[in-house]
Amino acid sequence: MIFDFHPFYPPRPYPVSPVPSRVVELTIRKQSIKLKFFGPHLFFVLAGIAHLRDPAPADHPAGTVLFSATSASYTISSGSAAVSSLCIYEFEDVPTFSAFAPHLPPCSTSPAASLSNLTETVNDALKNDPVSGDITAASLLYSFLLTLTTRTSCREPAVRNAAAFIARHFAEPLGAADIEQAVDIGGGENLSRSFTDAFDIRPVEYLKRYRLHRAAILLADTNDSLEDIARACGFSGRSYLSALFTKHYGKSPAEYRRKHRLS
Repeated sequence: MIFDFHPFYPPRPYPVSPVPSRVVELTIRKQSIKLKFFGPHLFFVLAGIAHLRDPAPADHPAGTVLFSATSASYTISSGSAAVSSLCIYEFEDVPTFSAFAPHLPPCSTSPAASLSNLTETVNDALKNDPVSGDITAASLLYSFLLTLTTRTSCREPAVRNAAAFIARHFAEPLGAADIEQAVDIGGGENLSRSFTDAFDIRPVEYLKRYRLHRAAILLADTNDSLEDIARACGFSGRSYLSALFTKHYGKSPAEYRRKHRLS
């Protein structure tokens, strides 16, 4: 059985990436299936064995993650397994996703149960939540790609923990010392250097941009007042948010809302 779907997203006033433009879910029972992908794609073997005859004969057990930065054609069967389960994500070759490509290994492994949980959560969001499912999918896949990347700084637990901490606590009063203490790295200089290597900005700048990103979502998706949005996103007040927002996006929050209102 092949379940091939192209998620529908509402217009976004900001880039949401990496989020798949196409998802193929496969259950293979002793048959051979041919598939072609036209952009970068991640190939997850969730259960059983994926036997690839093209582009080169190989057996890939459950837990295998294959990555291709270019288009590719596959002939896939379940090999010696009675039933095999796979999920393949195809992406637009946008700059944010392309930034990962040089650092992703062509083949790696991850616990099969973790891959199954990831794909179930991502696919449910893409199928059932047309408003913000792409944001959920992007955040999950971004975190997963960081764990795969060969870029050493992105693989450091402190960097991943700091980004996760910011995502959970961005609405609270935070400073560099709070982030350093939360990830228990034992020295702000090391975290700052590692974080800058991974994201090209320091943790406090990442926090500010994350808050602005969340504010943009609320401006586009809600009727909340600017004061309420400032409070929900961790800013001290509407004036401070307005000044930062205007500098970052090149238009005031009011102008931004008028232009990008989703409903």
